[in-house]
Amino acid sequence: MKQLFKKFSLTFGISVLLLLLLVSQVFAQANVTLLKSNIQYYNVLNQTKVTTLVTEAFNLKSNACPYIEARVRPIYNLTTREASPDYLVVYLLYKDKYLFETYKLDLENNYTAPKVIANYTETTSDEAQYSQNQLVQANYGDDEIEAVFATCITEFPSAIKGVKKAAATATKAGYKVKTLFNKDATVANYKYWLQRPNLKIFGNVGHGSPTGIMLADGSLSSTWFNTLSGTVLNNHVVYFNSCSVHNDPLEGSILKAGVQKFIGGDISLLVGPSEKVFMKFWELTLIDKKDMTPSVKEAESLTNYPDKNAHGISGKGNEKVNPPANPAVQ
Repeated sequence: MKQLFKKFSLTFGISVLLLLLLVSQVFAQANVTLLKSNIQYYNVLNQTKVTTLVTEAFNLKSNACPYIEARVRPIYNLTTREASPDYLVVYLLYKDKYLFETYKLDLENNYTAPKVIANYTETTSDEAQYSQNQLVQANYGDDEIEAVFATCITEFPSAIKGVKKAAATATKAGYKVKTLFNKDATVANYKYWLQRPNLKIFGNVGHGSPTGIMLADGSLSSTWFNTLSGTVLNNHVVYFNSCSVHNDPLEGSILKAGVQKFIGGDISLLVGPSEKVFMKFWELTLIDKKDMTPSVKEAESLTNYPDKNAHGISGKGNEKVNPPANPAVQ
């Protein structure tokens, strides 16, 4: 009986080890996602070749791969009107922190990329080719929405939890709240809600960089924020729980648009611990009604965030979040 039990234990142990090994292999490889374009030639894109090219260019099948996903946008030359892309914009999303990197792959014949450009900054003509299919149409009652919390992340339960908890906190404080998840967290939708005049709070959890934040269908960049007038973000508190977003050019472009306060990562923000800071900040400012600037550091301290001063806050507006139209009775 003992020998049978030992044999079972050994077999079970090996099975668990193999399963863990298989899971680690799966997560070691980054997925490649092709982002839609509003250019007609996208329909004849050789998706297999693009996927293979990107996978090999960034070694995405390696067990040491630091990325969880590569998102790829084909950009076409509208002057020559060639059916194949002129180049690819590739966003590489890290698996352990909310950072993404942007690369440009110049293409030659048969989907080969002789030139890879790191730290690429997208142009307005690049962004003009974004698909706008996910635009939320203005609805009756949108003017009543005072707070939006969102994430396009599906891989990290902590991101979804962070958004739901922050939304619940704002609702408890009396704010009319809207949430955007997964495919609804698009560039067009973020632009729409950020420009709503009655909005007071906008919180996002997801990957970022000094140039912008990553959404379901591409990046919302400093290029767009720079097109806004200096009053569009007045009375808005914007919190991007993303790596290095509290740096120029993104920070400067958001301040230029008149934001009340902008909060985000000064450095890389860890997946898991950073959402705890995000949730705690809203509790301190919306429920306890504390000033925002000291609340950033207090939220880090109360949640034992491993890196001190990882989060930054800026903006010349009031230290208190603007109250809801119908405050909750405490």
